[in-house]
Amino acid sequence: MNIMVIEENWVLKETREQDLDRVLEIEGKEENLAYVYNWSRSQHLDTMNNRDQKHLCLWDPTEERIMGYMILAGMQSPHESLELMRITIDEKGEGYGKEAIRWVKNFCFDTLGYHRLWLDVFTNNHKAISIYRQLGFTEEGILRDCKKYGDSYRSMMLFSILEGEYKEHANS
Repeated sequence: MNIMVIEENWVLKETREQDLDRVLEIEGKEENLAYVYNWSRSQHLDTMNNRDQKHLCLWDPTEERIMGYMILAGMQSPHESLELMRITIDEKGEGYGKEAIRWVKNFCFDTLGYHRLWLDVFTNNHKAISIYRQLGFTEEGILRDCKKYGDSYRSMMLFSILEGEYKEHANS
């Protein structure tokens, strides 16, 4: 399934190999390092070549530049469960991330016909947690000290939204 979405303020396209320099630049920015683990180019390429995953770039249509990227996992899930594995937006505070997550919800439930969309987020990423809650996601629990970070450990929160909750939230 090829994905290309054109919205008023952004365009979503499948990531190409030549896009990876910009993806790595965004991922490596200081304001993103606390919330997204840096991947190597080969890790991103592996994801791009994995049929169960989609690596997508969010483009500014007027300046033709990448504003962020996201990775979806579970494209072939027999359990009808899609993971928003990663989303990183360079232009913070402009609403692009929130719009992109709305698109992911629509894609998951309306296009794929899936039952569940889920994600994990570091417990100190308060802005993202607030956005997920605003968009109808429910906290499922905390994975305590699940990620090693330097000499310490970090916890992650699990969030999900089910098909019925999505439909209820869409109608409210």
